[in-house]
Amino acid sequence: MTNSKVCKSCNKNIGKKLKLNCGRCRNFFHLECGKISEVDARLMQQEKTSWNCEECTSDISSRRSTIFNLPNSESQGISEIKTMIRELQGELREFRNAMEFLNEKFEEERKRSQILSDMVTEVTKDNALLKERVGKLETALNMQQNENIKNNIVIGGLIRGDGNNAKKQFAVLMQHLEVPITTSDVSDFRVFETKSGPKATVTLQNSELKNRILKARSQKGKITIRKLGLGEEDSPIFVSEELTKECYALFQSAKALKEKNYRYVWHRGGKVFARKQEGEKVIWIKHENILNELLA
Repeated sequence: MTNSKVCKSCNKNIGKKLKLNCGRCRNFFHLECGKISEVDARLMQQEKTSWNCEECTSDISSRRSTIFNLPNSESQGISEIKTMIRELQGELREFRNAMEFLNEKFEEERKRSQILSDMVTEVTKDNALLKERVGKLETALNMQQNENIKNNIVIGGLIRGDGNNAKKQFAVLMQHLEVPITTSDVSDFRVFETKSGPKATVTLQNSELKNRILKARSQKGKITIRKLGLGEEDSPIFVSEELTKECYALFQSAKALKEKNYRYVWHRGGKVFARKQEGEKVIWIKHENILNELLA
């Protein structure tokens, strides 16, 4: 239906546009002259549905109406009835074919939709299992790393100087905390620079000593350079346990739980915990997935 034809209705050239072809008179028509939308025309073309122009349709209707006003010639009336029956049977076949075609398409789309739905379900399950495995691996790795630094504390806010100066500040800090400590209690002492100033990582001989220092630190309240007698500045001195990079990042992210009515968020022994109110259940935030569930 792409060759150039003349419209039977308006006598104008149709060109290469989509056109209608009457199934009875075989004449061509513009879509607008045949009062058919382009969507309906393409659907009829796809389903190979026959179309009749208004003149032929009126002729069929007129012939059908003569059934009840048959002429005197009985043979002519019977012939008219048989013709109309054949036409009706043809239209019925076309309608049935169109319905079968639509049913087949519907069934194909239904099967395709079901396959896609099953694939989405399978991928969702696989993704959940993968997230669970990754979470367990992250927890195991973090615990292993924590084991390596379980006796470490970090001291921040130190006055700049050489390593010996940092060790002297550490000794003064221990005196202030009233925790007796000797050189044999420290197996490693490392100083590193940060944007906020030098920090020291102290590796103690055992975790019991580390816990004593942290407990004394919490009881003393705010500690400053002035309180330690190391200068006139009121800049604070920080004492905390050392965390792995992953645990530190998790702890920083977990602080957002305070916007979800979690009053307490803390870390201890390389683990991050949260609790809404005093006396309520303590939640161990093992990995990012658990945190995301709490924040959701």
